[in-house]
Amino acid sequence: MSDLRPEGITVELGGKEYRLLFTINVIDEIQSKMNKGIFDAMDYIAEAAEGELNCETIRAFCSIVAILLNGGEEGPLTGKNVGRLVTKDTYRPVAWAVMAAFGLSMPEPDEDEDDDGEDDEEDTEDPKA
Repeated sequence: MSDLRPEGITVELGGKEYRLLFTINVIDEIQSKMNKGIFDAMDYIAEAAEGELNCETIRAFCSIVAILLNGGEEGPLTGKNVGRLVTKDTYRPVAWAVMAAFGLSMPEPDEDEDDDGEDDEEDTEDPKA
């Protein structure tokens, strides 16, 4: 029997390896901290991955990464700690690793569902009516 536990994505920060895994606790904590839905919060990570570094993006990026590194629990790492660990040379690879971990955590769409979410019901209306 295979092990079905997700492994996440491993990153190295400050000489230590961390596992980035989007659990329910992590997603809940990110949404609470950012006061946004997870997809909107991930826009900050995408901006960082593309090299956009304004104050809002940096703060959000560091906070989200800290939540991930702490596993969604109260932990020793804060956004400020992450800001000390991530350098100008490492923030983009870290952002890409976060995006990869997020992508791995999303369920695969069912093959039977349409892209628009509508059913494939045939038009049953009588054309003679």
